Amino acid sequence: MSSPFLEQSWLNSVRDSLGDLVQNRRTEADAVRLAKEQTLTADPAAPQALRRELLAMLGWPLLPGPGNDQPPLAASKVEPVESGLEWAEVSRITFEVDEGFQSYALVCAPKAPAKTLRPLLVFQHGGEGTPAQVLNLHGHSNYHQAVRQAVERGWIVVLPQLLIWQKAFEPHIDQFAMDRDLKQLGSSRAALDLRTLQRAAEETTAHFPVQIDQWAVAGLSYGGFYALLAGALDLRFRAVLSSCYVNDRYRYNWGDWIWFDSAAGLDDVLLALLIHPRPLWIEVGNRDEIFDVTTARPVLHRIAERWRAAGSSENLVCREFDGGHEFCSNGQGIDFLTRLINSL
Repeated sequence: MSSPFLEQSWLNSVRDSLGDLVQNRRTEADAVRLAKEQTLTADPAAPQALRRELLAMLGWPLLPGPGNDQPPLAASKVEPVESGLEWAEVSRITFEVDEGFQSYALVCAPKAPAKTLRPLLVFQHGGEGTPAQVLNLHGHSNYHQAVRQAVERGWIVVLPQLLIWQKAFEPHIDQFAMDRDLKQLGSSRAALDLRTLQRAAEETTAHFPVQIDQWAVAGLSYGGFYALLAGALDLRFRAVLSSCYVNDRYRYNWGDWIWFDSAAGLDDVLLALLIHPRPLWIEVGNRDEIFDVTTARPVLHRIAERWRAAGSSENLVCREFDGGHEFCSNGQGIDFLTRLINSL
């Protein structure tokens, strides 16, 4: 005997009405975000105000803790690494990121003795990655020879380890559980990862012959996100390269890329505008198997449109290359960073 009370039609109504509510609120958030885009290109004070908003959204350790007291960090340690690479001297820096939490980075420097200070490139691995993977020390990877290209062009390259290696290497971690734990405590994994990236740049500059006003940042996939975020929030990074990340944040609204009310205040267009007018290279693969290029194209178009509206587009490259979810191997992005960082 069938139940006299059938829930399906009522449940359909609940589901559909929620979809309507989300869409209506997205429309409202889009209007707020559009107003911020317009303000960023018109009001000189707007970028710093938006940076403060984003820093508060991401949480500590990007913001001072209670009472603005920042405990002193432990001394870093630098040691040589036998990597087998013929084209670079490799070292490992171990450093404290926040009180009690430490991480490490690999540093690749040209083998020839430095006669002058060199530019610094932070090259950020993507999801399930490590610095060694970027260097192809585990075999061929989708980073190709990007770090070698940079070192051969005179860069000192630092490769920080972020909390996103997930299950690719032992010990296995759950990066999404880490993000939830940190968000409950007023932080986020993105905040801790971004601070790790910054600390890696600071410690490399302290221990190697780095030109302090010639920092750049590049990354693939999750690394492309962190490159864009670091460039937007930290003016010390004078040029940015983001590979295989930029896309529609409603289409790719992964839990660790969402913060309270972020639809109204944090998307790829706004981050790109916070980098303006510093050099920015954005690339996406036309056969990317993870992020759909068809939803990336409108975002790239909007970024280019907004840069033109700001009166300057010569330092922006938004390009689609023939490839998948990989760092474009032709070296043009590294050449772009090298040419413009050397012109500073």
